[in-house]
Amino acid sequence: MFSGGGLASEAQKKKKLFCVSKWIFVLFFALSPSFIITLYNKHKTLMVAKGEELEAEWISGDELELFEGKSNWVDASKHGCLSKLLSAAEFGNADFCSEALRDIEDEFVNAKGDDGDTSLHLACLYGHVDVVKVLLSDERVDVNARDDDDGTSLADASASGFHEIVALLLAKKGIEVNLKDSDGETALDCAIRGEHEKCVELLKAAGGKEGEL
Repeated sequence: MFSGGGLASEAQKKKKLFCVSKWIFVLFFALSPSFIITLYNKHKTLMVAKGEELEAEWISGDELELFEGKSNWVDASKHGCLSKLLSAAEFGNADFCSEALRDIEDEFVNAKGDDGDTSLHLACLYGHVDVVKVLLSDERVDVNARDDDDGTSLADASASGFHEIVALLLAKKGIEVNLKDSDGETALDCAIRGEHEKCVELLKAAGGKEGEL
């Protein structure tokens, strides 16, 4: 036998739930759009402030100095040509790279961006063959330039397994194959660690050696 009281209790619960939902619905649409936007903006501001507070707690000492240095990076070149050159190298736009090289002052050709890389480093790191060709065709570009970790463009290309770029760099007059980074690694070390056999072969043929780690 079913209990009538149980069914009535269940019906009352559903009725109360419906009433509460209805009032929430009414209150939501009664609020003006501007009020809703204000609430959202306040919430957003609070979250951003909280995020900055957490970041400040996480970064300290030398890490804070490094963070501040990168965030305060300024393009001192004329008309922002350095930024254009770095962007072209990173995103693989050879035509844009040529234009930037044409306009940029000599002193900024091998300058580093906020991440500590030169344009050649970026092109090699991301595997943009056409951009690398454009850069290497400019006599001002230093094929042995170092990044903030003393790494070379050759090491970047080798670590990523871009053997066509490695070949282009090795063919460049003045290339130094065995330069070591801050960890004592050479381009050959990077190629071996990444198991890039073609790069290893090219580097060894050019006199590449492993660093003394």
